[in-house]
Amino acid sequence: MDGRLWLWPSGGSTGNEIKSAHSAPVSKVASLSPAQVDTAASSGSRGSRTAGRASAAPAGPQLAVSCSYDKTVKVWDVGSVRAKDVAVLRGHSGPVLEMDVQHGGGNIATGGRAA
Repeated sequence: MDGRLWLWPSGGSTGNEIKSAHSAPVSKVASLSPAQVDTAASSGSRGSRTAGRASAAPAGPQLAVSCSYDKTVKVWDVGSVRAKDVAVLRGHSGPVLEMDVQHGGGNIATGGRAA
């Protein structure tokens, strides 16, 4: 496991690597497309749980979300060849091991291990 992400086109065989996506291994990746992220995520003051807010947007960017052992959740704009992070959600005191994205991108729920 490493901190890299790969984007693979559907039906394609050549992927694009996002080098140094995270500074530690990635634990989960999910799609938020199409959605628009509200970067006013919660501060994570409830222990090892935190949540980000995303709302559906009919013509919004193509987004993906990843969580990692580096204690972060990152939201990525994957609509072009060169993906870029559009939000970094912090608040976990340990690795972020689990993530669930509400259908339609309404919410991101994460869980981890306390440091």
